Amino acid sequence: MGDYGNEPDLTQLQMVEDLTEYELNFIDFATVVSIARRAIRKKYDGLSYRELCRAYGQVFGPEDNG
Repeated sequence: MGDYGNEPDLTQLQMVEDLTEYELNFIDFATVVSIARRAIRKKYDGLSYRELCRAYGQVFGPEDNG
């Protein structure tokens, strides 16, 4: 059971996966929405202003001057 650098072994990956699936069985909807909101916000926080404007325009249409 040595440490092989920064990469976890398959057993460690499987434990993480199993624990994640276990916890998902007990999570309530409000928590799911909160987690999703944080993930989506993080996605948009990482965009440049130009990329953000493009994404905004694709959803809400181009900005107008009014």
